[in-house]
Amino acid sequence: MKKILSFSSKISDIYKVNYAMAFYYLIQLSLIIFIAKDYSLPISTSYITSDQLLVNANGNSVISSANSHLFDVNIKILIVILLVISIIMYGCLATIYRNHYVKYLKRQNNPIRWIQSGISNGLILVLVGMLGGIYELSTLGIIFILPIMASVILLIEEQHKSLNQNSLSVWNKFSLVTAVIPLLIILCYVISAGIYGVKGIGMYYYFLYVTVSFLYLSSYINLYLKTKKFGLWEKYIYSEQVYQMLEIVLITVLIWQIFAGVLHS
Repeated sequence: MKKILSFSSKISDIYKVNYAMAFYYLIQLSLIIFIAKDYSLPISTSYITSDQLLVNANGNSVISSANSHLFDVNIKILIVILLVISIIMYGCLATIYRNHYVKYLKRQNNPIRWIQSGISNGLILVLVGMLGGIYELSTLGIIFILPIMASVILLIEEQHKSLNQNSLSVWNKFSLVTAVIPLLIILCYVISAGIYGVKGIGMYYYFLYVTVSFLYLSSYINLYLKTKKFGLWEKYIYSEQVYQMLEIVLITVLIWQIFAGVLHS
């Protein structure tokens, strides 16, 4: 664990951190597989249709909304997928993609991080959304896609060297707005459950939502400090490792809060 939380001042040595992170995620994957129970939630789709009961009663065609169950998703499996993605990425960065990764860092851009971050954040928010009562397929799709869009925007900005400026560009701010929208969508469902639900949502979920939201958006604080070249953030490798540490804390907090809430035996 000491290796994971340490920072390397040399770009050529950062592969050691990637090795440690891949191993750390592998340990978590093993624990989840063996000690977490299965917990499935339904995925559905909403549509409008003619209400036959009201047609028979009133003699007029009445259109109403309906909901159809599509399939179930095992939360444990989603967590396994999230961890496997991280293991593969950091394993590749430490081995077969190591030289390319070093070249990217020397050029002060890292497309691999943004791509993996977008997909991982999308899965993280889908997990939070489903546990908060969002089962509609299209809504979950939006929640998954928006973090990816936010990461792609930052990737383009970084490749165009806009992050070397001393102020955040309009596109960086647009990325932040794009990242916040899924959290607001989930919050609407949480508030509705609290107002209209019989039992509402388990207390663990409120802690989950707050901590995940804070850690998820903390990457933009890191982005701001990097843009301002504040202290150690003047070095690109430092901000890169801060991104890694924020990610590992976010995923760890997410997994074990979900485990405490619904996956423990």
